[in-house]
Amino acid sequence: VVVLVRAPRELLVLRKVWRELIGVNVTSAVAWLAYFGALKRVEPSVVNTIFTGVAPLTVTVLAAIGLRSATSVASRSLEHVAHVGLVMALAFIIWVVLTRHGSQLHVPIEDVIFGLVLAAISGIVITVETVLAKRMNEAGASAGAVVAVRFVLLTVIAGLFVALSESAPHNGAPISLVTTVNSALLLVVIPVYMVQAGLART
Repeated sequence: VVVLVRAPRELLVLRKVWRELIGVNVTSAVAWLAYFGALKRVEPSVVNTIFTGVAPLTVTVLAAIGLRSATSVASRSLEHVAHVGLVMALAFIIWVVLTRHGSQLHVPIEDVIFGLVLAAISGIVITVETVLAKRMNEAGASAGAVVAVRFVLLTVIAGLFVALSESAPHNGAPISLVTTVNSALLLVVIPVYMVQAGLART
């Protein structure tokens, strides 16, 4: 809100890229919900590896079907070789988890498989979000403006989950709002803004 109030021009830019605006909200919500769902079922190191590992592969596929930024370049042969190695590494990690060599042996195998699928979905969808966010930058939206509007849908969904959850805190539960807000700012908002700022400059 502060970004948009201080720079009204951003509102005009966002109106021009309304399709991308809707897209980054939907993809951000899907990606983060899938990511947290995966963390409930698979150990964090595996989830994060799959989440980040599928990104380069997804970028190549998206470019092949025409979803790319204006500054993207065609993949080179060495990149394809690297992609093969990446696929092999991801396959090995999945094999380790499915053969129960991981640390979460108490989780049913069906949940583990679902968690792996969610981790892959999260990585694929967040890559789509990154491409859409880059296109918003190229249209003139600043990194701050993109970050300011990309989590609206996710915030609404999260609020509904909390409101409808039987385990949600109610009336006087010992929750420190200041601690929660500071943690979110330090661990989520600032890193996301730094990534978006870097994306806008590349």
